[in-house]
Amino acid sequence: PNCDSAIESGLCPDAFSLGELGECLSLKKNEVDKNCALFIEVNTACDSSLKRCGDGISWGSDSILCVTQWTRSDDLTADCADVLAKFAQPEAAKTEEKVESEASKAKKAKRKAARKAAVNDVKKLEAENEKAARKAAAKKERKKANKQKSRRERSKDDEDL
Repeated sequence: PNCDSAIESGLCPDAFSLGELGECLSLKKNEVDKNCALFIEVNTACDSSLKRCGDGISWGSDSILCVTQWTRSDDLTADCADVLAKFAQPEAAKTEEKVESEASKAKKAKRKAARKAAVNDVKKLEAENEKAARKAAAKKERKKANKQKSRRERSKDDEDL
């Protein structure tokens, strides 16, 4: 969740820093969508946990990552942990995500198979080119050998005359 759509729509036009943005969003919480409201709630409830991740994390794009991935759950405040529990998606959304995930997996598998086929095609072409190069080199050697043999025979014929 984030407040990108609210920000893009001009909800907080006078906010020039993340802190000002947070203040503005908190004041206008009832004017935002559900995702933005959750983002505001996380940033408000997890303020002390966000500070552990560093300056400029609160109200920024990394704030959710900070409390969900970069911070151990044991280190979160009780309020923060409660708000993060709201992150748990309803079962219907999880099922939809799983279906999308299956489609994504199928697409990835198809791309992987195409890449593997392309690699095999390249290897096959390289092998054919190498075989053709060896064949051309052998032909060139035979031609050179025949030319030398021909010269020796002419030279021998010249001596006989």
